[in-house]
Amino acid sequence: KLIFFTGPLTGTTGSATTKIGLATKSPETRQYLCSNGGGFFGPHLKKSGYDGLIIEGKADTPVYILIEDNQIKIKKGGNLWGKTTKEVNKKLKEKVGREDQILSCGPAAENRVRLSCIQIGERSIGRGGAGAVMASKNLKAIAVKGTGEIAVNEPNKFKSVVKDAISYVRKSKANHTKYGTAQYTAVMNELGCYPTRNFQTGVFDGIDTITAEYMKENFFIKNQACFRCPVACSQLCEVKEGIFKGAKSDPEYETIGTLGAVCGVSDFAAIIKANEICD
Repeated sequence: KLIFFTGPLTGTTGSATTKIGLATKSPETRQYLCSNGGGFFGPHLKKSGYDGLIIEGKADTPVYILIEDNQIKIKKGGNLWGKTTKEVNKKLKEKVGREDQILSCGPAAENRVRLSCIQIGERSIGRGGAGAVMASKNLKAIAVKGTGEIAVNEPNKFKSVVKDAISYVRKSKANHTKYGTAQYTAVMNELGCYPTRNFQTGVFDGIDTITAEYMKENFFIKNQACFRCPVACSQLCEVKEGIFKGAKSDPEYETIGTLGAVCGVSDFAAIIKANEICD
């Protein structure tokens, strides 16, 4: 089974009420897999009137699921099979409005790669190979558009609590807005615990060209946010020159680390491109 569930506050006016959780059996570990993702899929599922989805069995041919409020349709997806998640999102975006209202899996999942992800736009439900589980069901994507309202108890009190929370988060997470999780790159290297060259050492000698400050100065375009998030930690970057010119992605601490220092790569443009391919 492939199980997706929202939380009690998902899709409300509360700040950063974006998450959807996933549970399944991991093809990588053969054990229980728990992961989650952001974007707008969870809130729109909730606004459609559903707390979650439980998917079991396998379609005879490739399909995708389209959810529009309280209507669920299983549609032919043969024309999507073999396509990257970006290509799938571009096509299904016409039906729901935003790419991060779509769950999709790519060619790696179709080929049962045991660490393949499920994408929510450019966000990932990562680790454990949930993408391979999804593709094994001949399910290429799930797209959702919800227009309903989510009622809360004591709405005026809830509104007041949310206002205070937003004010606190904007102050306490100011560096997340400025640099995202990339802010920890130089810190971890300074502490001597930054995984480098496949974990052979904890210090990367090419650190100066993969720090958050270097990213911000040379590649940053704009901040991006998940549903109702006042922090907007995602740092959309673009390569402006060289062989990777035009590549766009939003590198985070883990991305920069695994595609950078762990591989011995200090070229931030290459990291952006590799991140784009992974997305």
